[in-house]
Amino acid sequence: MALTAGTPRPTQAEQAQRPEDAPQALFTAGCLHGLRARLCDDLSSPDRFPPEPAAMARKVADALKVPEWD
Repeated sequence: MALTAGTPRPTQAEQAQRPEDAPQALFTAGCLHGLRARLCDDLSSPDRFPPEPAAMARKVADALKVPEWD
């Protein structure tokens, strides 16, 4: 088996760091961060993450908002 020079293929760990390539990873990260933001009452915490998971986390946190009853 000959080794070829060129761009090395990304490892599985490197691929997992790119949620845009794995929609289920984006969804999972968004759900976890959104739930944590809602439970901790820290709705600015998703802003510390990349744009795609942060947007998903904000949507999840908004969906988990408890309505106020008058």
